Amino acid sequence: MQTWASPIDLLRLLLIRRDPKPIDSEHWIETPKILDLVVPGFDRFTAANGATIPPANKPILPLSLRPTLLAGVAIVERSGPKIIAELHDRTIGA
Repeated sequence: MQTWASPIDLLRLLLIRRDPKPIDSEHWIETPKILDLVVPGFDRFTAANGATIPPANKPILPLSLRPTLLAGVAIVERSGPKIIAELHDRTIGA
């Protein structure tokens, strides 16, 4: 099945670090990811479970986190290209 974007490119996008602003000192996450914007609660879940999220260039996650990542890819793919600009605005250095 052909889509508007490569699933691996969408996966890498979702694993990019996001800008944590506004900063919430009570719920600080060391390395927030774009995936948390698509699937709210992802960052807190991984922090609570002590899971390490790899950088975007090595997208290998623990088995317990893969369904969430696949769901995020599906959400972005169905949302279409307009969501890319919104997510890009939330990355560090955007």
